[in-house]
Amino acid sequence: MIDGKACSPEGIQIRSLIHCNDDGLLATCNPNPLDQQVCRVTVSGETTLITETAGIHEANANDSLMVIQHRSMDFNGVKTGFYKDNELRNEIPDHSETPNITLNSFFHKTGELDLETAILLPADHNGETTLPVLLDPYGGPHAQRVRNARGLFGVSQWFADQGFAVVITDGRGTPGRSPNFEREVYGDLATHALTDQIDALHSISANYNFIDLDRVAIRLVFRWIPSRFSCDQKT
Repeated sequence: MIDGKACSPEGIQIRSLIHCNDDGLLATCNPNPLDQQVCRVTVSGETTLITETAGIHEANANDSLMVIQHRSMDFNGVKTGFYKDNELRNEIPDHSETPNITLNSFFHKTGELDLETAILLPADHNGETTLPVLLDPYGGPHAQRVRNARGLFGVSQWFADQGFAVVITDGRGTPGRSPNFEREVYGDLATHALTDQIDALHSISANYNFIDLDRVAIRLVFRWIPSRFSCDQKT
């Protein structure tokens, strides 16, 4: 909003403000829940995506300089670019270690609400062996787990490699989709959160006939209150 007028178009969810001046603002946005881009919004309401490749983009900037970091399911680590006057001037190499796990992950839209869901299977799964299910949501509102970035799924893949089908679902209350979707949990943090996890589980089981719905658990992050709250509701 600029002077009470909506400047960003429908379908683009503004996530954070990076920089602003008299011409407009620079922000991160979601054109869809999986990807995050950097965009420029002018005071006249024109929105231009500065980044467009799949993945999660973050940035820091002033009037002439900008650093953009890019993470994706297509590569490990992070790509960092240094821009001056909107031109790429240098790339900062990533020296982080490559994880010694192999992701075996798939994205789905589940249930009547088309919830963003990821399922991770053991790296060596043969597509037939029955697997118990481990639900692995954040456990509270306003935190996305299902995003287009490989580094977000390392821990979940480790659990999958122990012999689980790990299911991660961003239910109502998570950002990146629409303001109404994010506010669905207002006044009740439990009901929709639990319902969405159950709906997603039953929906995704139709695509994977080796999932054992008689053996379902939820992962608890020790001492992390949202996860404990979610576990309490499910039990």
